[in-house]
Amino acid sequence: MPVRVRPPVQKLNLKKIELFIWEIPVPNLYNSFQFSNGVKSDKKLKTLICSDRIGINGKSILCSILLNLSNKLWIKLEKGSQVEMIKKNRSVYLGILFSFIVFFIIIVSIQFLDTEIAVRVMRFLKSIRTLHKATEDIPDLLPYLVGFGTASMWIIYFYRSHEKIIDVKMQFLKLAATVLPVAYLLKMLFQFVFGRTHTRLWLTSNVPLKFNWFHEIGSGCFPSGHMTVFTAFGTAVWIYYPKYRRPVLITIVLLAIALIATDYHFLSDIIAGSYLGFLITYFLWLGLSKSPFAKENLQS
Repeated sequence: MPVRVRPPVQKLNLKKIELFIWEIPVPNLYNSFQFSNGVKSDKKLKTLICSDRIGINGKSILCSILLNLSNKLWIKLEKGSQVEMIKKNRSVYLGILFSFIVFFIIIVSIQFLDTEIAVRVMRFLKSIRTLHKATEDIPDLLPYLVGFGTASMWIIYFYRSHEKIIDVKMQFLKLAATVLPVAYLLKMLFQFVFGRTHTRLWLTSNVPLKFNWFHEIGSGCFPSGHMTVFTAFGTAVWIYYPKYRRPVLITIVLLAIALIATDYHFLSDIIAGSYLGFLITYFLWLGLSKSPFAKENLQS
């Protein structure tokens, strides 16, 4: 009867196991364990276990270590997704709440503040004849600024794209060149829809102050076109160039004060235009950030 010889048990080499585990890049290990019905995980584990770099006992321990690690990663992924979902829902709720607050402030301004501020400003302007004449007929350069700015930024964008330059400036150019015409067109649409009487027209020509719904294009002043366009552009700068946030905020505030101080807009026009400009850039930024171009930029 032949005598069976038991193969010698390989000694556990902890150093080799430790080296083997630490040599696996964490992102690769994380990507390998997708936990799709355990198929990909089992395949990866079998590949690791069949390695000849460690002994039999070492492979068994490594298997349990990797399974434990995969479970921890899965739990961490689940917790992370839940936290991300909570943050996302919280942002949505805060955005809705902030919108209601802005709408409430606009209504209060229309009912109680707009006319009082406009009348007081006009009295002050009339008390200084030179100032009154200087602000009486200021040309509207907004469409020219929008056209020139949009064309210039698209030219720079396509030139840099032809040169295969991919950086933050490219993302800013694309967003800013998009929001400018969109903001201008939307301000025209909303002014046509609301048809509110111009501030100076009401003050100087005794025209009734009211909302002439769907009256005619170019006849309204609600929301302010200047605030819509400049806030939209300023929000793009705010997103991509944080170091310029303070100058952007100061510029927008000064523009708002100038439009009220010259009686070219009511306070509610300023608030509505600012919020509209912010929303335009924010939603366009979200849309462009999900585009394939933006993903390529993040990967490069």
